Amino acid sequence: VVLHVDSTEERCSGQLALFNGYYQDHCFHPLVVTEERTSFPLALIFRDGNVSSAHRVRSVLKRVLRWLREEIPGVKIVLKGDCAFGIADLVNWLDEIQVDYILGLSGNAVVEKAVVGLASVVLATHQETKLPVQRFCSFSYRAQTWENMHAVVAKVEHTGKGLNQRFVVSSMHPEDSETLYVSYHTRAKGIEAVIEQMKNGLRMDKTACHQKLPNQMRYLESALALILHLKIIEVVEKDLPHRPTVQSVIQKMLKIGAIVTRSVRRFLIELSSVDPNTFWLMRILAT
Repeated sequence: VVLHVDSTEERCSGQLALFNGYYQDHCFHPLVVTEERTSFPLALIFRDGNVSSAHRVRSVLKRVLRWLREEIPGVKIVLKGDCAFGIADLVNWLDEIQVDYILGLSGNAVVEKAVVGLASVVLATHQETKLPVQRFCSFSYRAQTWENMHAVVAKVEHTGKGLNQRFVVSSMHPEDSETLYVSYHTRAKGIEAVIEQMKNGLRMDKTACHQKLPNQMRYLESALALILHLKIIEVVEKDLPHRPTVQSVIQKMLKIGAIVTRSVRRFLIELSSVDPNTFWLMRILAT
C-alpha cells in the first residue's frame, strides 16, 4: 500500500484564521493522507493556519498505519511526501517502525557538492545541444540529525531557464535512480489532484463555522463524497476516452434536467430520452 501525505492551504478570515508565513495569508492548514492506487483519502485533519506542514503528521499516520496493519496483516507500506515532510523527526520514526518511504529533501551544501560533477555534464550537454537535459544519480548520505545512513536520489536538469536540482531521500536503495525519482514524482499527480478535486468539485474549503469541530466535519463530508464520486468514476471510465473528474461527473452525469410529478403515492421522474447524459445517470443508478 502506497500512502501519499501532503498539506494544503485554505484561505479564510475570522477568529479561527491564523497567519501562515509560507503562504503569506490567513488560513487553515489541513493535513491530507491518500492511498495511491484508489486515490481514496484516508485522513483529512483540520489544523490551525500557523502550523508547519508536518505538524501532527506522526500522530495521524500512527492511526492510519495501525488500521492498515489490522485490516491487511503483513502489508508492506510505502509513504511518499514532499520536502516539507523530509525532516529528521519523521525519517527516524519511519525507520524505527519499519515503514519504507520516499520523501523530498531540501538541498544543502553537502548534497549539492555530491552532484557538482553531474551538474557540469548537464550544463555542458545543454550548451552543446540547446535542448532540455535531465540526468539522475544516487549516493549515500546521513544528516547529523538522522540515526541511519540513507540513499539520496538527485535529479539535475536544464530546461533552458537555468540549472535545476532536486533531491529525495529513501529507505530503499535504488537499482535505478531515475525509476525511484519518477515513482516519487507520481505523488504530485496523485494527492495534489485529489486535493484539487475536493476543493473545486466538492467545496471542501467552505468552512465558515466559528468552531473547529464543525469545520472538521465538513472535511470528512468532502472526503466521503470524494470516495463516492471515485466509485462512480470506476463505473463509467471504461466507456469514456478520458478519465472524468469529479466536476464533470457532477455537471454532466448527476445534474440532469427532469420533470418531477408528485402524486399521493409516488414521485414520477421523467428524463429526456435524447439527452446523452441520461444514459450515464442510468448506468450509475443501475450499479
